[in-house]
Amino acid sequence: MQEILILGNGGAVSDGLPYNGFLINRSILVEAPPDIMPSLRRNAIDPQSINTIFISHVHADHIFGLPFFLLQRFMDDVRYDKHGELVVIGPPGIGAHAKKLMDMAFGEMPAMKWMERCVNFTETGDGLAVPLIPGCTSTCARMDHFSPTWGFVTECAGKAFFAYIPDTLWCPGVTDILERAPEDVLIDLNGESDDNVPVHISEPELVDWLAQHDSATVFWGTHLKRDKTSTHPRIRYPRPGQRIIPRS
Repeated sequence: MQEILILGNGGAVSDGLPYNGFLINRSILVEAPPDIMPSLRRNAIDPQSINTIFISHVHADHIFGLPFFLLQRFMDDVRYDKHGELVVIGPPGIGAHAKKLMDMAFGEMPAMKWMERCVNFTETGDGLAVPLIPGCTSTCARMDHFSPTWGFVTECAGKAFFAYIPDTLWCPGVTDILERAPEDVLIDLNGESDDNVPVHISEPELVDWLAQHDSATVFWGTHLKRDKTSTHPRIRYPRPGQRIIPRS
């Protein structure tokens, strides 16, 4: 059984929501926002239990917590003599971005050499399969955002059970993911119908899509400006600490 644990549901600008991020099976971290360490602690998650991190793009609300996570892992590895490999999956150049962030955050500390030895950086790309969940295939899809951004859809035994659609406008990558009919989708619904310059998908856009498609997918809105609720039976807004259990 797979489990999604919501750590935060806020966007870059919100009324105080924890930043968007979540765990898959308590071992795969998706996004590393600035408040990632407090979010993990609130949910009693040991950083040592995380073996993979997926970062959709390098905007601050998705990656600025990475240096704090890496520093904690380094300190724990030294303290407990642990040397497990950590995989960080992200957009092209993710290794260079991480090194630059670590250098700005902490300078030439031993953690930098530890990162070079123990962290395996893997780049995303449109249509590429990335190593997320053992025994499943996670395929990347390009989003439409200011910074190169990728979501993913995960299939097990030939069935799509979960997908993540991060910051984006409606685009071919979103359509590609939804055509696979995942059971549950965590989706950026930061957009509002009265936005002067659309940057994110809005709930009305998703409602329009649902009206035109016979979809059994359940959509979980995240990356929000404020807490929301929905009257649509297939759109829900999870809260930090909430678990999502895909149906298959």
